[in-house]
Amino acid sequence: EKDGTWNYYVDPSVPSGKSINSTLLYGVGRHPDVDSFPNPFVVQKQSDTNEILDPWTPVVIKGSIDSAMLSTDAKYTALYTPYWEENFGHFLHDDMFSVFDAMLQFHANYENPSDLQLLVNTDCEMFGEQRLERCNKFHQQWIPLFSSHPVIRVDTLEETKCYQNLFVGLTSFNFHRHHHTGKGLSRWLFRNHILQQLNYKQKTNKRPIITIIDKVGRRRIMNTQQIALHLYNTLNDVDVNVVSNVEKLSPYMQVELMQKTTVLISPPGGISMMSIFLNEGSSAIFTDIYDPETRSSKSLEGYFWSNMHHINHLRYRVSVREVVFDKTSESRGSTNQEVYRNYGNVLMDNDKTLNLALIALNYAKEYKKL
Repeated sequence: EKDGTWNYYVDPSVPSGKSINSTLLYGVGRHPDVDSFPNPFVVQKQSDTNEILDPWTPVVIKGSIDSAMLSTDAKYTALYTPYWEENFGHFLHDDMFSVFDAMLQFHANYENPSDLQLLVNTDCEMFGEQRLERCNKFHQQWIPLFSSHPVIRVDTLEETKCYQNLFVGLTSFNFHRHHHTGKGLSRWLFRNHILQQLNYKQKTNKRPIITIIDKVGRRRIMNTQQIALHLYNTLNDVDVNVVSNVEKLSPYMQVELMQKTTVLISPPGGISMMSIFLNEGSSAIFTDIYDPETRSSKSLEGYFWSNMHHINHLRYRVSVREVVFDKTSESRGSTNQEVYRNYGNVLMDNDKTLNLALIALNYAKEYKKL
């Protein structure tokens, strides 16, 4: 409220011609598909009688309130719906970035983690045992960089609680829709916030370093050691490292790994999202996924990296001959696009990879001249 006038942020991602017979209240998020959100906050009304079917709804209090009703001393509170938080990319870039970017859009004076309280409607308990462990780890390691307060589930609040500044949004803050809001800058500020909270001091390398990510599970590069040996034997004055078990590294060590990297070679998906911590002038080579329906190579997150302006994003375009399914996989022989996307591993070609690495190394060399 300002000068007696109530101001609202109109979300341009909602079609203007859409008839709204219910009030939808979602947490901030990057994904535009509202159907993909588990258990959204919904306050639904009968279109004919306007009767509220679900009684939960936030109330705007215009008068004075009892101080006992204030639930936090944080300046800002963000209400969000977690999006598969057992995945590093979803946790950091769908949830934490969405909250951070929402505050940027509204010019919040957010200076340190004590300024922010997080509210969620689901937590890690929704996952199975293995995923639960990963989700809890992300919460323990990364959330303190954004909020120093315990995360609160709204369904545990038994009494009326008040928040001075509450951020919510209908999947508003995302790359899919809001190209005009300058997400490259938002991501850069998000990256710098994390480095600042980790108290990380930037270091310089004497020689270029190529880092190849080796992972287990689905959607991986099958021949990382072969690629590394070919690059090492071909390139002069370049270090080549194959890194495994990246998920076991602390946030500080993940940042340090990326900060030392000149050229990153990585599978797509959540594990590739570490590349936000690459330095300016660095490059990231991500393997594509193969689409059997169009018989073409596609970037899994091209829309994402095209908005990350401090990274030189290069695509390794795959052919169907380079896609390998695990011997135990039921996916072999499938022509389904989703199967190729989720379970197709890649056998990278030595020369194709070398050509991309040379482009990336030359980019770093020219960048230093600027």
